[in-house]
Amino acid sequence: MSVSFFNIKKRLDLLVITQEPFPYGMAATNRIISYLKIISDTLKSKVLIFRPTEKKEKIINKIPKGYLDNISYEYTCNLTYWPFKSVLLKIIFFFYGLFMLTLSIIKTKPKAIIVYSNIYYVTILLLALRTFLNYRLIIEETEYPKCILNKKGYLSKIINIKLYKKADGMIVMTKTLEKYYRTIGVKYIFVLPMTVDANRFNNLEVSINRGNYFVYLGSGGAERDGLIEIIKAFQLFRLNKSGYKLLLAGNLDKNSNIIRSAINFIKLNKLEEDILFTGYIKYEEIPKLLGSSIANIMLPQKIFITGGFPTKLGEYLMSGRPVIITNVGELSAFLNESNAFIVPPGDLLYVSNVMNYIIEHKKEADEIGMRGREFALKYFNPLYYKKDLIKFIMK
Repeated sequence: MSVSFFNIKKRLDLLVITQEPFPYGMAATNRIISYLKIISDTLKSKVLIFRPTEKKEKIINKIPKGYLDNISYEYTCNLTYWPFKSVLLKIIFFFYGLFMLTLSIIKTKPKAIIVYSNIYYVTILLLALRTFLNYRLIIEETEYPKCILNKKGYLSKIINIKLYKKADGMIVMTKTLEKYYRTIGVKYIFVLPMTVDANRFNNLEVSINRGNYFVYLGSGGAERDGLIEIIKAFQLFRLNKSGYKLLLAGNLDKNSNIIRSAINFIKLNKLEEDILFTGYIKYEEIPKLLGSSIANIMLPQKIFITGGFPTKLGEYLMSGRPVIITNVGELSAFLNESNAFIVPPGDLLYVSNVMNYIIEHKKEADEIGMRGREFALKYFNPLYYKKDLIKFIMK
């Protein structure tokens, strides 16, 4: 197939193809932004979002095409929101987005594509296009395959495994995931740990503008993050200390079982004035919220069954405030008592005592918080991996 009818002055170096909201989203969106910001000065890059990501009644991303700093992005169907309620029309519109995605790939002729999506027939499409457009196809996974996590059928599992093996490489977040994907036959894997755009946190006066609140920041992973344990630990802390708040920040779904349970516990124990839901926090406002807290907290009670890593931990650390976190999974490979307050899972009294210690030993706690930031600036900063990541993508 010839694509000579397109007038291309220069072949694009990299396309990132995803179904995630852009430029404002949660962990996946922020991860894409964090590494593209540092490689886009070397690789001419663009993000293509192949389907709408917003509901018409609540649109956060309104512009279907534009720039975030040096990152170009475009919704291939030219709308950020679903214009139809009909399931049939949504399906048609979805495939229209894929058709326009195909045209965009043919037009830009990228040297490499990173696909960040759990829809396997999108990867099949990209593999098919690769046969005559001759680009490197890299699959990014920050978890185990969805077909395994969701316990889907045998056929789905076989298809996904074949796709991983046929791609030119994979980018994963943890050593646990690297080990898993190697066992199913993937040869070329780059481990890019959880990364954070450090520039977002550059101008925080963390020791001066300190609030009277602890912060949990989350969205769909509240149960995994130990939200109920956080609330119960704060209740114990409150028995000996008054005048402090716990902010539950982010787009937490109040119709979910975990949030309903949290609300019931708060009401039952008359904690409504001390534990507050903030609602959605804008991307650009997160650093200020975390940077002015007493401490930022998450208490996962067991290893992440997804094989991933708590992305919000990087933002917590980058804020320079003390971080309270349980010792599960690969956390101990990164953090220790010099740069975080690491607590045992299930010991809520221990957690409440740590909260009390942070209040009563401000100087020591602040120093631990700043050492956590120094650690994050090195190991969770995409600049640390820039050279090797570019080499892997363009190999």
